[in-house]
Amino acid sequence: PVTLGRVGIRCVFCREFPSCSRASQATSFPSRISGIYGAVVMMQCRHFPHCQHMPVDVRDILGQLKRGGSSSVPLASVVSDRSSNSSSHQPGRQQYWAESARKLGLIDTDDGIRFSPSSYTLMNN
Repeated sequence: PVTLGRVGIRCVFCREFPSCSRASQATSFPSRISGIYGAVVMMQCRHFPHCQHMPVDVRDILGQLKRGGSSSVPLASVVSDRSSNSSSHQPGRQQYWAESARKLGLIDTDDGIRFSPSSYTLMNN
C-alpha cells in the first residue's frame, strides 16, 4: 500500500491535472530502488504514448530517440549507458538508476522507497 512518505514517480507533464484527466499509469510507487528503472520504462511504454499533456516537441524528440536517435537531439537530454548491450535487460542502465536514486538519498525500507536526508550524497561527491 502507498503510505505517507513513500517515494514514487509521476509524469511531469500531467502532474498538475486531476487524475480523471490523466492517462493510465501516470504514477508509480516501486517497492524497491531496483524497481525504479522498470517503473520508468513502463511509464514510457504505457503512459507517454497516451499522455494528452505532453508537449508536441517533447513527443517528437522521444519519437526520434525511439527510432534510433538524431543529431538534432541534445546529448544532455539522453541518459544512456552505451557500454551495455541492446537487449531488453539493461543491467548498466538499471544500475545507473539505482545508484542515482541512492545518491539522491533514497533508501529501501519495509514500507517502500523513502527519502533519508543523511543518505543524500550528490552534492558531497
